[in-house]
Formats: sequence, structure tokens, C-alpha cells
Amino acid sequence: MKLEEVLVLLEQNANASRKKTLLKAGAKEPLFGVPLGFLRTLAQKVGINHELALSLWNSKNTDARFLAVMLFDPNKLNAKTVDQMIDDVSFDQLLDDLIFRCVYLSPEKEVLEKLWYKAKEDHKRRAAWSLIVKKIGDKNLATSDYLNQLLEVIEKELVSATPLTQWMTNRALSEIGFRYLDYTERCLSIGEKLGVYKDMMVAPGCTSAYAPDWIHAVLKRGK
Repeated sequence: MKLEEVLVLLEQNANASRKKTLLKAGAKEPLFGVPLGFLRTLAQKVGINHELALSLWNSKNTDARFLAVMLFDPNKLNAKTVDQMIDDVSFDQLLDDLIFRCVYLSPEKEVLEKLWYKAKEDHKRRAAWSLIVKKIGDKNLATSDYLNQLLEVIEKELVSATPLTQWMTNRALSEIGFRYLDYTERCLSIGEKLGVYKDMMVAPGCTSAYAPDWIHAVLKRGK
């Protein structure tokens, strides 16, 4: 399929409710509002197509970019290209999707983590912490030395972090707390001491991003 064909398909499958939800969450125009179910079905039909994915991404259309994430070949994502790709991405859902689904599988993820960790842009620092969160979930990488060093950094940087970065740094703290029981009490203590998101209001049945609440909720579900 060609870019023009895909864009026509996306526009034909636009959903006003989905568009409203995405805009409310921070997505920017151009945007059709295509349901994820349709995007997944289309991605399965097209298959991995790196060149088409790049064209979709460069279209700047938010729906096209969500689809692009499903079509990229991570092995072809070099550091320079990816860094340029996220220069104009401030929508956290799309950013996280790109990092978790593609960039983490790129052979240059370590290069990008170091590059973004030192960046001035909030969304790039969030991207670095997204890569760190993925590493936390890999028991082969999350050694005791790594987790101890990471918790020292989190304790030092979480409160002063900028909004997008703070959210993912807090997620890192929570993930350590509920993934590694030897660290649960330490993570709870750090979360209570720092108090980030402690006053967060959530809808009934939802869990706050406050690390102690998040950790307890996940552990409770696992029982």
C-alpha cells in the first residue's frame, strides 16, 4: 500500500469520539481519530513495512504515526533517525508507544538512552526514562547494583523533574516496587517521603499514580 491509500483509509474510518478523546489527552492536529482496533487490523494486513512507516510518520498525522509504530522494523531504526523523529512529539501516548514497541528493540537503544537522558527537552528525557522502565522489566538487566543505583537517582531527581519526565520516573519507582519484592519497602518509603502525586484525584475504581498506591494496587491484583 502507498501512503496516499493508507491516509484515505484512515480518514474513512475516523471516529469523532476517538478524536475527541485523543485531543483531550493532548494529541495535535492533523488527526482523524481512528480506533486502535482498526489500526491493529490494518497493521496485520500490511505487515512490517519500514519505508511506508517512515512516510506515515513524516505525514505528521497522529493516527498515521500510531500505525507507523506498528509497521516499523526496529532493526532499521538508527539513533540519528529516531532522535529526529521525536523532535516534534510531545503527545505522551504516542511517544511511549514508539519507545516501548520500537525503540527498545533497536540496536542503538543504549545510545539513545544516554543522549536523551542529558537532553533539555522534557519529552526526550521522558523517552530516556521509558527505556529505563523497559530495562527494569528485564530481570537479566535489572541487577541489584543497577536497581540500587537507579533508586538513588530517582530519590534525587523525581521531585524536581519536569512533568513528562516526572511521570515516567515515578513509573520506574513503582515498577521496581511491585516487580522486585526485596525492594518493595524501600520504594514505598521513597514514595511516601517524596509525596509525588499524593494528592492526585482519580475516578472511582482507578488507581492513583502516587507510587505507594500504585505499588499496593498491583501487588494486590497479583495475589
